[in-house]
Amino acid sequence: MVNLVTSNPKKDDVVIFTYEEPPNPDNVRKSQRDYVYYPANEEVQSRLCEILNLKFVTAARILPGSPTTPLSDERVPNSTLDVPGDGNCLFYVLSYLITGSISQHYELRRAIVSNMPNFEEELFNSTLSATRYSSIYDYINKSKMYRNCVWATDTEIIALTALLGITIYSYSLTPTFVGWARYGTQELYGIPCDTTTPALYLKHVGTNHFQAVKSINIS
Repeated sequence: MVNLVTSNPKKDDVVIFTYEEPPNPDNVRKSQRDYVYYPANEEVQSRLCEILNLKFVTAARILPGSPTTPLSDERVPNSTLDVPGDGNCLFYVLSYLITGSISQHYELRRAIVSNMPNFEEELFNSTLSATRYSSIYDYINKSKMYRNCVWATDTEIIALTALLGITIYSYSLTPTFVGWARYGTQELYGIPCDTTTPALYLKHVGTNHFQAVKSINIS
């Protein structure tokens, strides 16, 4: 575990923008043949809350899916939950998808960051090896990711998939990439993602903003 500050984050904390471009579109599209729309239900939310020591609030209002509901670039999000773009957006939407409320975003941020060293090798190899950071501790200390309003990166998404043992899909609508990307065991261990268990779904907008996917166009 990493020793983190226990006081409430200050408003004048430095915000560090650390956006990283999504994967190569050609590579993503080739692997989308096994992408599925199977969002977490209330039972799964409760289990994830227990792992993260968060309070379950209510079931997130998400269009149900199944392990046999295919996901493709044509099946785009048609309803999302938008949140403030203040540097906490990724943690807001993940808090909503897991607890049913955005209110525990800071507790979720701390849970993710404090558990990163438990997956140091996997995270470094999957997201940090080509960056200026020498280790996961170096990344945490320099990025100040434990602070409120610090923009998240792919590293936090992959860390959460490792911590919870789940898959996270993200639909990007950015100047450099349009389509679905997937985070999970493939990036961490080179093991194909389990498409028979529920996942979390995000929408990545612009260059640095996230929304929670509530439904997709499945017609």
